[in-house]
Amino acid sequence: MKPNTFLIFLVLFFSIQLSAQVPLTTTTNTLRHGDILCKVEVPYVEAGERGEEVVWQLGEITDDSRDHLQAINSNGDTIAIYEEGRILHYTVRNDTLYNKGMQSRRAYKLLTEERPALRYPFQYGDSIAGAYQGDGMDEGHAYQVQGFGYTVADGEGMLTDGIDTLRHVTRLHLVDDYVLREAEADPVRIVEERHQWYCAGYRYAIMESVRTTCYEGTQSTPLDSTTYLYLPV
Repeated sequence: MKPNTFLIFLVLFFSIQLSAQVPLTTTTNTLRHGDILCKVEVPYVEAGERGEEVVWQLGEITDDSRDHLQAINSNGDTIAIYEEGRILHYTVRNDTLYNKGMQSRRAYKLLTEERPALRYPFQYGDSIAGAYQGDGMDEGHAYQVQGFGYTVADGEGMLTDGIDTLRHVTRLHLVDDYVLREAEADPVRIVEERHQWYCAGYRYAIMESVRTTCYEGTQSTPLDSTTYLYLPV
């Protein structure tokens, strides 16, 4: 599908969703078994401001944008998200969604104390936080992970590319600060900051910006900064 076709489809889809005027706090906003999304990598979009009546920049699909599918598998309180080369694992306990880790062909991370996350429905001002820890393996290197993460719905407003505008948008701000420890190696601290934008009436983020930084002693090294658009299939 050509990039301009993606954008037209996105605008048409959300025009239909917004015409229903469904608030974000309805029960339609949940990870649903069988849902499939198209995850498109686009040039990085800065997070922008927090607060009310904020206008954020909508990411732009370019000719060289890469994409792949995400598939949602839900079995009771267990949720798995299948995407390119890996599986993301979540569980639900006492109405709270927890991140359990991930697995791929050559790596895995299993959290014995899971990272809590906001479960749909949520609204502006909601937040959750907690410590987590676990073990993992990456290319044959075993490690332990220990960290703290929080999520807050810190903004509401609209997304626009200057021509088309998506209204009734709520933004989540997610921060994870964790330490990786390998045997006979110095601990490495990683800070991962995510911003996710949700449009009223749609249960998944329509845009996500991710920035990751590595800290070793007093030195900081940017690792990655990426933005994704999530288009319904």
